[in-house]
Amino acid sequence: MKGFLIDPELKVIEEVDKDFENLEELQEAVEGYIEVAGYIKDNSGGENVVYCDEEGLLKLQFSFTKADWNANPLAGRLLVVGTDGEGNNVDATVTSEELKGMVSFVSLAEVRSMYA
Repeated sequence: MKGFLIDPELKVIEEVDKDFENLEELQEAVEGYIEVAGYIKDNSGGENVVYCDEEGLLKLQFSFTKADWNANPLAGRLLVVGTDGEGNNVDATVTSEELKGMVSFVSLAEVRSMYA
């Protein structure tokens, strides 16, 4: 299934094609235990889920993802896949261009200044 991996350290949004049907594949993608970080409705109304590492803030991070769907910057890698509304992962319906318009990458110093 088609999805997108957002890596703040590399500052990239990479298209990935993998099953993502079991917990291990999701955890491997985000490099930790998964947690839902938000949902994205694309321009055509399709629904997508964003997974993150639930322990991302406990790990040493120097770069973060600021995203339209979340009020606070997110730590670690993010995985975006589509959802059928019943808990099953399907192909992402959001496009790379849409994602690029929704995210920016911020440094640790920038995050600190947001909360100073």
